[in-house]
Parts: sequence; structure tokens; C-alpha cells
Amino acid sequence: MKFVRKFLTILPFFYISQVALAEEFPPVSDKKKAFVSQSVERWLQGRYKVDEVSETPIKEIFEVRIGNELFYVDNKAKFAILEGRMINLKSGEDLTAIRLDKILSIDFESLPLELAIKTQTGKDGGKAKTIAVFEDPYCTYCKKYRMNLEKIKDLTIYTFLFPILSKESVEISREIWCSEDNSKAWENFIIRGIKPPEILTNCEFPKDKLLGLGKKLGINATPTSYLVSGKRIPGAVSQELLEGEFNQL
Repeated sequence: MKFVRKFLTILPFFYISQVALAEEFPPVSDKKKAFVSQSVERWLQGRYKVDEVSETPIKEIFEVRIGNELFYVDNKAKFAILEGRMINLKSGEDLTAIRLDKILSIDFESLPLELAIKTQTGKDGGKAKTIAVFEDPYCTYCKKYRMNLEKIKDLTIYTFLFPILSKESVEISREIWCSEDNSKAWENFIIRGIKPPEILTNCEFPKDKLLGLGKKLGINATPTSYLVSGKRIPGAVSQELLEGEFNQL
């Protein structure tokens, strides 16, 4: 019965929403269109012209059409929602990205570095030139990313093995972790594809702790990195981007 009541509560809203979506949005006044268009075109630096500005079922939110592309602005044309992101039309800032950076940032000092493989590309470059990376051994993007990291001088890398792609990822992660020189074993495998020697001794690979840490941090893809500032960097970004990030610390 609870499900039925919930369904009947949702149904009128769903029906009204579908009707609203089926209707064409009425155009705004010429004055409002000129005002919105001026703000949007200034943000786009004159590269595109606004074709149409229309009302929407949401009060004081307007639809903007440029060719076949649609996005939405507020009544004062200060902010835009574009592909799920909110943009400040005056400064050009991606407010969604700024907010996500804050939400996804961490306290670097809280990372259990004893669960990571430590590697240095030269001398100790200090705290600022330190990065933590979550990687799966069979992640193809991780190989490219690792090569970018290796090019950065005097960088300290803490690699958290994060075997999420396959059963084989878990097995090779254990072999790498349990190697006599796991830093060299990791580098040989991720860059050159050279597997470490078979491990004969009893060695505990902290798989559950590593997977639990990744889950706690909301990591669902590799590579994912963290700077000492706590900023999260998703994906196999370029050496140039990384260098720029380190220079800002």
C-alpha cells in the first residue's frame, strides 16, 4: 500500500512535467532577449550569436538556443547552466568545477602512506612536489600517466595499488607489493610490462584496506591522484598540467 500511495503521489507531478515538456516554450520579450543575448554573447567573446531566448516551466529560468545547442540562464543573465555545469557569465568561472574541487579534496596527511609504494624521480623535491596516485596494474591510461610522472624531476610518488579491473589485477598487485623492491617492480610492470618474480614467501597484500580506502574517497576509475594541497586530479593528465599544478603550490 505504501508503494501505491507513493506512486499516486508521484504520478500527477510526472504527468504535469510531461505535458510541460511537450509544449513549446514561449519566447521572451524582445527587450529580455536583447538583455540575455548581450550577456551570453559577451561571455562567448562574440564567437556565436544567440538565436532564441524562451521561457521555461521554472520561473525566472530562461532557455537559450544557439543553433542546435540549448542551455539555461537566470533572470539576470549572470549565471548559466551548461551540460549540468553552472558558469559565471561575467568571469567565465566554472562554478560546478570549483565546488567539486572543494568537495573531492582531502586532507593529504590523513592518507595511510604505509599502504603505498614510494618512488622518487631523482632527489627529494620537498613536500610540494609530492603526489599520491591510485592505479590499477592493467589500466592502460595508468601506463601513459606513469610515464608523464617519471618525466617530472625530483618528484615523490606514493602509489596506492587499486586493483578494480579484474582478478588478474589483484594477483599481479600482490606480486608487485610483495616484491623485495616493490617500487622497481611496479615501474617495470606498469611501464615495461615486465612481471616480477613469483613470490614464494607468505606475504599479505592489503587488498581490502586499499579497496576500502578508494571507496571511502569515492574513487571509481584509475588513475586518480591527489596533490599535497588535497586537490584531486582525475585521469591521465599531461606532464605540463602537472608541472603547472606543482608550481602553484
